[in-house]
Amino acid sequence: MTDLTAMVQEAAEFGRTIRFRGRAEVWGLEQRYWRELERLSLDGDPETQAALNRFLERYGHVRARILSHNLVTTAGLNHTLTATLPNGSWYVGQKGTGTVSASDTMASHAGWSELTTYTQSTRPALTLSAPSGGSANNSAGPAIFTAPTGGLTFYGWLVANNSSKGGTTGTLYSAANHGSPQAITAGSALRQTLTATAA
Repeated sequence: MTDLTAMVQEAAEFGRTIRFRGRAEVWGLEQRYWRELERLSLDGDPETQAALNRFLERYGHVRARILSHNLVTTAGLNHTLTATLPNGSWYVGQKGTGTVSASDTMASHAGWSELTTYTQSTRPALTLSAPSGGSANNSAGPAIFTAPTGGLTFYGWLVANNSSKGGTTGTLYSAANHGSPQAITAGSALRQTLTATAA
């Protein structure tokens, strides 16, 4: 049996949460429109809300505008991680040399190519811990990539919701280069630890 030695265990962070930016407007109406405003305001139904917006825009005028920036609570950050990255839906891959771009997708990433010659038959699953403090990681079960005969150099990693090596469908959630290329010899393996942080 081949003795597999873990050559590298790299911790990397990824993730970005949703933030809101608010704008409140104070609208004024002539007194003759107050009763209709009250009637429309009693119902939270989307269609009624749309009618209320049309009513204000037709008969009202803006008295003040207030802009606000929000705070995302820790509970909100944890929920974002749980909802966005559920276990069993995301997978870890390895990439070749090249620069990652925000416009990259699984179907199009001209600056780099995916490595597919490691011995695992699919991209290993990303299994994250329960979120805590807006962070979750796979340290209890890192993604493992075993080098084939002749070895392999790993240049970076990716997270996608398609388990097929080299698959070009699905969503490319995140990708990054390792701090330095990792040349792994036959009989060795790379363990990839990821930390997802919502902030």
